[in-house]
Amino acid sequence: MMNTKMFLKAFAATLLMVSCGEKDDNNPVVPVGKAADVLIQTAIVNQDGQSGSGYIQLLEGIAPRTVDNKNAIPAGVSIPPFVYKNWIFTLPNFFGSDVSEIGKLVRENGQLKKVGALPVPGMSQATHLTFVNDTKAYVGLTGLGKIFIFNPTTMEKTGEIDLNTYGDPNPEPSGMIVRDNHLFVTLGQWKAGTWFPKEKVVEVLIIDIQTDEVIKHIKETKSEFSFPTNPGDKILMDADKNIYIHCIGAYGEVPGFDGGILRIKAGETDFDPDYIIKFNETVISGESGKISYLRPANFEFNGKTYGYAYIKEYSSNVVSPLNVAYIPLEIDLNAKTFKRIKELPVTNGYSTALGKYEDKVIFGCTGKTTKGFYVHDPKTGKTSSEPVIKVEGFPQMFYWFEK
Repeated sequence: MMNTKMFLKAFAATLLMVSCGEKDDNNPVVPVGKAADVLIQTAIVNQDGQSGSGYIQLLEGIAPRTVDNKNAIPAGVSIPPFVYKNWIFTLPNFFGSDVSEIGKLVRENGQLKKVGALPVPGMSQATHLTFVNDTKAYVGLTGLGKIFIFNPTTMEKTGEIDLNTYGDPNPEPSGMIVRDNHLFVTLGQWKAGTWFPKEKVVEVLIIDIQTDEVIKHIKETKSEFSFPTNPGDKILMDADKNIYIHCIGAYGEVPGFDGGILRIKAGETDFDPDYIIKFNETVISGESGKISYLRPANFEFNGKTYGYAYIKEYSSNVVSPLNVAYIPLEIDLNAKTFKRIKELPVTNGYSTALGKYEDKVIFGCTGKTTKGFYVHDPKTGKTSSEPVIKVEGFPQMFYWFEK
C-alpha cells in the first residue's frame, strides 16, 4: 500500500487538470458575443500537484480557435464549477484555499458577473452541489461530514444535515443527485487520514427533500466495491431515471479493493442486484490494459456514456498527477461494454474534461503536441483529429448552456 503522501498525489490527479501553453497563431482568438453558450475551465497547477489556479470563461459555440486566460476569471483549481440554469457556482480548493466560500456568478449578455457568495468553514472540502429548484440546493462538505442547505437565489444558508452518525467519525459524503423527491448521497467511508476505504461496502443515504431527514441507509456488499463517487464527479442518471454509481475502490492501488459500476433503477431505493460491472473483469475493445478507476461523464446519448479510464500499464512506477495514463472511452450502459476512442490521445489526470454540445461529445485532452477540446460525433463515430478549441492551461471543464 502506498503512503498517504503518495496517495494524496493520486487523489489530486482525479480532482485537477494542469499546466500552461502557448498561443497558436494559426487559430485566431474569437471574441465572445452575447450568444455565448459555452463555459470552460482550464487549470494551471503548481509542482506540488495540489495548488494552483483555475480559469473560467464563456465562449460562443465550438468553432475552431485558440483561447488564452487573459479575460478569464480565477476560480478554485481542484473542482470545476457547478452550473444551474444561468448560474455558475465556484468552489474553494479541496486542499486548502484563501477563499472559504461558494461563489455565484451569472451568465448575462455574454459576460460572467459575480453576484453573491455562501460562506463555508475553512477546510470543509465543499466538493459537490445539487439543486432542487431556484430556492433550494445542497452542498456536500466532505471534510465535515455535513450537507449545507442553501437558497441559490439569495445565497443564504437555510439549514444543514449532519451525517456523522453514519461514519466513524466522518462518512465523507462524496456525491449527490436528486431524483423525484429524494436526495441520494454517496458515502466515501475512508480510513482516517487517507482516501482509502475501510471496508468492501458501498453506502448511500436517501434523504426526503421535503423534510431533509434521512429515510433510508442502503448498503451493497455483493460486488465487494467501495468508495462510491470521487469527490467533484457528478452522478449519472439516464433518460429513464436509472442512477449509475461509479465506485472508486482504492484507485487501483490496494489489491482487493476494486472499482466498478452499480445501478439504482428508476423508482427503486435499493441497489439493482443484477447490475454489476467489475472493472478488473472488464475487457476494453481496442485496449489490453484493465481499468483501475474511471472518471465518468454525467450524461448519456441513447444508452451510451463516456469517460476516462486510468490504466496502470501506461503509468510509471512513481505515483504522479502527471502520469499520462487516462484513455477516453465509450461505454454502452445496457450491453456493459467499453470501447476505447483511439482517435483521442492518452492523457494525464489533469486533462479529463467531458461535456456535450448539441448532439456531440466534447473531450478535453492533452496530447504530445496539442491540448484542448476535441469533438466526437457519437452517431458517426468520427472524432476531430486535433483539438477544435486549443487552450492555455489544461482543459478541465466544458459545459454547454442548452437553449
